[in-house]
Amino acid sequence: GKYPVESVRMMSQIGDITEREFPYGYFRDIRQKMVSKTQSVTEAISSASCEVAETINAKAIISTTMSGYTARQIAKHRPPIAVLAVTPSTVTRRRLALVWGVECLLVDDFSTTDGMLKQTVRSLAQYELKRDDKLVITAGIPFGASGQTNLIQVHEIR
Repeated sequence: GKYPVESVRMMSQIGDITEREFPYGYFRDIRQKMVSKTQSVTEAISSASCEVAETINAKAIISTTMSGYTARQIAKHRPPIAVLAVTPSTVTRRRLALVWGVECLLVDDFSTTDGMLKQTVRSLAQYELKRDDKLVITAGIPFGASGQTNLIQVHEIR
């Protein structure tokens, strides 16, 4: 149309207001009550990670992921804190760039829990985390396979 810049600016304002005012918490609670007993382990951990993060006032939920599935499952709950996906896959990083509320960090391939945790915390330096800040981390053990999320860990910055 005649006013493309103004149109984009207005759409951006509408999006900002909607994201800020929409009652995500209310709908998250309803979704929790409606969740069937047949949910997958990954879905259960994704839901639980949001609950744990809110309960302990965590600074972020970190999803170590090969395919991005767990990060997408976490994002669908619209947690009110940062969701950071940590992956060694550039393909997964590009795919997650389109997911609401997920920021993706590319790391070297990890093969152990300790290695994953060290790389993850090191990659978070840009987020200005402080001593005693808490993070909720999800992962799949053993590493390297998609769809294996089976771990939640609360990590405190030291």
